[in-house]
Amino acid sequence: MIHTGIIFATEAHGKQLRKGTQLPYIIHPLEVAQILSYIHAPQEVIVAGILHDTLEDTLVTYQELVDHFGKNIASLVFECSNKCDGPWRTRKQYTITKLETTQNQEVLWYYEQLGKVIARRHDLPPDFIQEYTALYQKLQNI
Repeated sequence: MIHTGIIFATEAHGKQLRKGTQLPYIIHPLEVAQILSYIHAPQEVIVAGILHDTLEDTLVTYQELVDHFGKNIASLVFECSNKCDGPWRTRKQYTITKLETTQNQEVLWYYEQLGKVIARRHDLPPDFIQEYTALYQKLQNI
């Protein structure tokens, strides 16, 4: 299933590049998958991590995700999607608000674990770490 998710996401993101770089976009979902594997996330969560930007950054629809990966993975991707425009801070505040209302415990677990890993990384810019640390602390109060 992970291999299928990688192929699907690679095709969906096509020739997209990471913002401000010449790196293929697919590197980001693969990094997310690596982190999720590191924290021993279930396979469905890893696949959802690979697919997490397909709804917001490609032409992939929710129904396509259901058809290819099932309702549980499609729902995880939907819960993690950030259908909000604007600067990074605005989009992250939208994510926090969305997480405060979700009933999906897997999504909360995913963000909590991701926050822990990101908070330990020393090669990230300090303001990025501060923002994600704040997100992680806010999640602990949900």
